[in-house]
Amino acid sequence: MLKELANILQTISRVVPQLAASLRSKHKNFLSGVSDLLLSFTAAFEHIPLHRRLKLFSELARTLGPQDSLSAIIALLADRYHNGKTQRRFSTDLLLVFDPIHTLDAINGYLDLVVDAVGPKRKVSDTLFGLNDKTAAQVEIAIKDLLASLADLAIDDRLRNHVTRAFRRRDESTKPREVFANIIGTVIQLSKKVASSPKLFEGCGRVLARCLDLLPTVDLIRSAELLLANPDSHVQIAAVKAIEVRAGAVVQNDRKSVSALISFLPSVENVLQQAREMEAKIISVSCIDRIVERFGKKDTAAVASVAQTISGSQALSSSDDRIRILSLLCLTSVVDVLEDEAISLLPTVLPTAFEYLSLAIEGKTTGLHNAVYTLLTNIVERLGYMFSREYLDTALRLSHRSAANKLDDACDDSRLSFYQSVSEHLGAHEVFAAIKSTWPHAVSQGFDAALEHLELLRSAIDAQSKSKLIKASSTLFSLLLQLFELRKAIDAQEVQDFDDEELDQLGDTLVESALAMVLKLNDATFRPFFVQLVDQEGPTRERHEQAITFYNFLAAFFEKFKSIVTSYSSYIIEHAAKELEYLAKDDAESELRTAVLGALQRSFQHDQDAFWQAPSHYGTVLKPLVALLTISATEEITENVIPTITDLAAASTSSLDNHRELNTILLRYMRSGSAATRLATVKCEQSLTKRLGEEWLGLLPEMLPFISELREDDDEMVERETQRWISQVEEVLGESLEGMLQ
Repeated sequence: MLKELANILQTISRVVPQLAASLRSKHKNFLSGVSDLLLSFTAAFEHIPLHRRLKLFSELARTLGPQDSLSAIIALLADRYHNGKTQRRFSTDLLLVFDPIHTLDAINGYLDLVVDAVGPKRKVSDTLFGLNDKTAAQVEIAIKDLLASLADLAIDDRLRNHVTRAFRRRDESTKPREVFANIIGTVIQLSKKVASSPKLFEGCGRVLARCLDLLPTVDLIRSAELLLANPDSHVQIAAVKAIEVRAGAVVQNDRKSVSALISFLPSVENVLQQAREMEAKIISVSCIDRIVERFGKKDTAAVASVAQTISGSQALSSSDDRIRILSLLCLTSVVDVLEDEAISLLPTVLPTAFEYLSLAIEGKTTGLHNAVYTLLTNIVERLGYMFSREYLDTALRLSHRSAANKLDDACDDSRLSFYQSVSEHLGAHEVFAAIKSTWPHAVSQGFDAALEHLELLRSAIDAQSKSKLIKASSTLFSLLLQLFELRKAIDAQEVQDFDDEELDQLGDTLVESALAMVLKLNDATFRPFFVQLVDQEGPTRERHEQAITFYNFLAAFFEKFKSIVTSYSSYIIEHAAKELEYLAKDDAESELRTAVLGALQRSFQHDQDAFWQAPSHYGTVLKPLVALLTISATEEITENVIPTITDLAAASTSSLDNHRELNTILLRYMRSGSAATRLATVKCEQSLTKRLGEEWLGLLPEMLPFISELREDDDEMVERETQRWISQVEEVLGESLEGMLQ
């Protein structure tokens, strides 16, 4: 067969030119006249060795005339091999052999064949594609494949570069534009003919977009502007889409292309204003956004002009969520470009954005929700000084609703990103004041909203320098005084229920924020606030358990700063003593007892200045603290009460009087009528003996009569623990107590 084809090729090189001239002179269809020859070659395509294919087919096209034959050869290969990779790559290689203008001719001729195939009276397409032998459905599939093949062929980078060379020739600059105009006209004509078939209509749209993308940027834009004059919205959509795609590919230093893209803004803006089809509006806003985002800095005046339209009735105020979303994102790009020049847009844009955010939260519309937050975040970062308290309050309240509505993770991320920007880019005073004014609303929206609100406080504190935080300290202190009444605020509202774990998490977050603040303040600034806080959180409140957060803060405060802040204990002694008196009641809340003891214990542990050795300090808390040995909660006594008493005694190691005062109370409890109290007292003595050793046992003579009584206690547990204590004492002293206890 190969030898036969070679012979045919030699023959046609002599005969075909004369045949072609004859066909043309008689006004007969050239392709019909050579169809058998073309069909023979395409049928033999897969049997021709790879290294000979291109030479044979290029010689065939050259002999027949590339301007007439290339389109048919490529179309026949696409029809026969169904847009396969091998066929598509070969078609590109074949087109690259010839002058770039012939590639445009081939595309134009290819489309003419498709137009013929969809017409009522087919001519050459029947002969080439055998359409007469196919059903209507098969014909539609064949045409769809032809369109798909051409669309895929047109995206080849090598082919695009090849076509570009045709437009760069100064001596023939009009010819390629004329051919290309014919291509676009043919595609439009074809689109109208296949409008009743969604698949074919979609295929035409893809071909139009891909063909437009073949052009160099400047020529593409000129062609697009001509196409926008066409009243057909589908043509306009394809033209604008092609510009949008190109805007994403043009490099910044390509000045001519960048200038042409920016000059296209008024044209696409006009489409946005005039188009009735939503799809045309959508692609227009998207195209404007792409151009503004990438090249807006080159011409801010052009961006400012188009921004008015984007923020107006045709875009941002549209009733279609898709256009709203794209407009919000486009305005984000506008703010990036214009910065201060975008201030005039805020009174129009922000109220609309807040309205959309509210609707998005109610309707759980993720795209609209996140688009609003993207814009808000950018405005805060670029124009934070113009983001007023009113705007911030509104944004925070909407954010509480967003958190409460359990939206998806992407919504959470966009909201938290906004919070982070607020903490970093807005003034400390404004942020703290807004957090304070919107705190009740956050609580009313539930745990997630309240937690994020407190996390915003922590982020805002972290973001401030020491000097800025000190300047805003009065506002921050006012806020913290309100927040420390966390449990009171939660109790006061009736909408949301918070479980214990959630309350703990909110309290922990508040404590972390307060500690972060302390790290940035000096003593002169912080101490007055601490005094205010103690006065507010004292035990005079109606519900004692509302002080849990305060005492948890004290525990963390003493643990974090250790001996540096032990002197601050002087402000809490009276309050703590009264709280301990209340906590000796069995109906007192266990969590509060744990919090108060935890705070005192941390202060005792880190005392390096004999603060708690002073009788006035020691004596104030001693009796109410030891009285907790009488409560019925055995586990609390073991885990919290006894360790705290032991740490207080350890903080007074050099004061025998203090130890004797403690021991006197313990001896009295050893004769309590309650076995549980006697047992708790013995366990406390065990802890003191273990911790203080011989120093504590200096009081042993006073203890011996009581120990003798406890050895014969009516309660078996008391008797057993007393014996264990005796063994412990003997181990410390190194001698038996038996003789002393007779």
